[in-house]
Amino acid sequence: MEFFRRFFSLLRRIPITGIAAFKKTIYPEFSERIALAVTGVTRCAYCSWLHTKTSLEKGMSEEEIANLLEGDLQNVPEGEAPALLYVQHRADFGGGFSPEARQRIVDYYGDEKTRHIDFMFQAVYFGNLCSNTVYAARHGMIQGRMDLKYRLAYLLAVPVAFFIRKGSRRHDDH
Repeated sequence: MEFFRRFFSLLRRIPITGIAAFKKTIYPEFSERIALAVTGVTRCAYCSWLHTKTSLEKGMSEEEIANLLEGDLQNVPEGEAPALLYVQHRADFGGGFSPEARQRIVDYYGDEKTRHIDFMFQAVYFGNLCSNTVYAARHGMIQGRMDLKYRLAYLLAVPVAFFIRKGSRRHDDH
């Protein structure tokens, strides 16, 4: 049920009417730092490969990427640390958040930018959920038989995980 709840929540929050504002507030490097911070908590193999690749392509150093995947936020740009701590908190909280934590982010960034940070979190977290589901099933990490709900979630997660994994490959691997 987690899969379906996350999927529909993500669909409801796509900033279709605010793409230009989204791109101004969540620029590519910030987006990748959010993705790496979330992926560092969820330990998603496919997503760490993808976001390491895209972060390198955007000019981030290997050291910064490794630090973010390990949860180290000491050297992130000054205005991004609160958002990165917040998305780590959300990932630790199973996708939820404490109202106090979110209010601190709204107070710091404002309502619109907080909505954009929340959307980025949800997109990355959903990708991590799908990829971890597929990875676990394919590597025999599921104990016992998969029930019908798990099988359905797995089947729906496969395309998401496929595109994440495909995006993480080097161009000469295709």
